[in-house]
Amino acid sequence: MAVDGIEAYKLFARLLPGPVLDIGCSVGASEAFPLGTGYVGIDPLCWREVGGTIRGKTEDEVIAGWREKERSRPGTKYFKVGFEEFLTTDIWYNTIVCFEVLEHYTNGLELAERLKMFCDHLLISVPYKESEVAAARNGHVLHGLDYVDFPGFRPASSSPFFGRMFLGWERGS
Repeated sequence: MAVDGIEAYKLFARLLPGPVLDIGCSVGASEAFPLGTGYVGIDPLCWREVGGTIRGKTEDEVIAGWREKERSRPGTKYFKVGFEEFLTTDIWYNTIVCFEVLEHYTNGLELAERLKMFCDHLLISVPYKESEVAAARNGHVLHGLDYVDFPGFRPASSSPFFGRMFLGWERGS
C-alpha cells in the first residue's frame, strides 16, 4: 500500500505545531490536523488547465470541498493561488508543509530554501532518485533528487517511503 494523500499528512500532523501552511494542498488535508491547529491550504489548481481532475474531482468540486472544510473546521482557510504569489506577503507560519510540489519547478531546490524565510518548521517531500523517464511521465521537471540535494534538511524517516523522501528543517538546529 502506498503512502499518499491524507495518509502522508497523518504520519506527521500530530508532531507539527500550528498554524500550518499546506502548499499544494490539492483537495485539502485539514482533517489530518488536530482541531484548532490553524490550517491554511493553497493550491493554484493548475491541473485543470489541461482538462484534468485531481483525485477524480473537478475544480468546482475541489473548491466546494474546501468551503465545507472551512465551515466544519474552525481556523481552516483555503486559497486558489500559487505559493510564489502567496509568499510575497508579510506572512509567518510555525510550520509549512510542501508535499509533492517542488519537483514541478525548475528552481525547486531554491524554492525549498526560500520557504525557510516564512516558518520555524518546514516539511517537504520529493521523489527519491526519480529517473528522467519517470519524471517526464509524472510531469516533474526535477529528477534524480537525493538527500544531499537538501543541505540543512534532515530525513524525516530513515529511508524513503514508497519512492518519496520526506525531509524536515527546523529553525535554529
